[in-house]
Amino acid sequence: MLLAGLLLLALAGHARAECHYDSGAAATISFTPPATIPVSPDTAVGTVLWTSAPIAPTESLVLDCSGTNGSGIANSAGPTPASGTLFPTGIPWLSYQVLYPDSSHVLQADPNEPVEGGNGTAVTFSVGYALQLVVTAPVTSGGTLSGQLGVWQMAYSTCAEYNPGGNCPNSRWVEVMRPLATFTTSSVMFVLPTCKAAVDPTVVALPTVYTSGFTGAGSVSGQTPFNVQLTCTGKTDLAITLATGNRQTGATGVIAPGGTGFAQNVGVQILDGSGNPVTFGTPISAGQTANGTFSVPFYARYYQTGAYVSAGKVTAIASYTLTYP
Repeated sequence: MLLAGLLLLALAGHARAECHYDSGAAATISFTPPATIPVSPDTAVGTVLWTSAPIAPTESLVLDCSGTNGSGIANSAGPTPASGTLFPTGIPWLSYQVLYPDSSHVLQADPNEPVEGGNGTAVTFSVGYALQLVVTAPVTSGGTLSGQLGVWQMAYSTCAEYNPGGNCPNSRWVEVMRPLATFTTSSVMFVLPTCKAAVDPTVVALPTVYTSGFTGAGSVSGQTPFNVQLTCTGKTDLAITLATGNRQTGATGVIAPGGTGFAQNVGVQILDGSGNPVTFGTPISAGQTANGTFSVPFYARYYQTGAYVSAGKVTAIASYTLTYP
């Protein structure tokens, strides 16, 4: 019975999981996403922003394995989760995952990804890896991702010293970490949609009109369309708020007359694209922007502010502020 017990112990030692390199080397897989990827605060959690084409290693890695060996991705861009397939990137709302050997399987966090071998079975790593960039929290800011993302590594046991009978005592098994593949990415910037003035200042030239065209306080003349021209990155809801330091009391959207040296009792009224007088200080919806040139339509016209009108030049200044509701 004692001999049978010793034989059982020796066989159990050989049954331990074991892998060693046969040929090739651990690959470095370099992904190349677009230089910029637009994002929006309303991008849904779970959205895949980008998926790479599969990239195969230039040299196949071959291991000889027996048993089941624990492996998985050790994250370089942020903390490694205890489990799961999504890895933080350092951008609070963005994670990545790696698809291997095809799109139906996602590599797990170390040590939860099994590498299966039989009795000295050759395991070959030769097919393509694909990267996915995934929104995992509400988008609150932009950011840049570049460099090493993580390492697919394997914790395996090997025998440091066999006994004369060719068996490995339990005390001589040691665990070693080896990379299977390293994942890197070129620089990619995540850009929240924003707009800036394409033309600044916006100059509006109203036509020459006759004083006889005004019929009393509140009468108008010379209505002229114009656009606030913007350059926008990405698509988002936009609001524009007009303001002036020289409002005309009692008249909506009117910039008061310029004073001495200008036409008397003639101000300028600004209307939105629907022809309604704007309310200074109140946001106006401009709709959803386009990626590139975007124009917000307005009108301007002369507005009589008093009982009589005198000839002369008219000037008015307003400013605008863009917000993304």
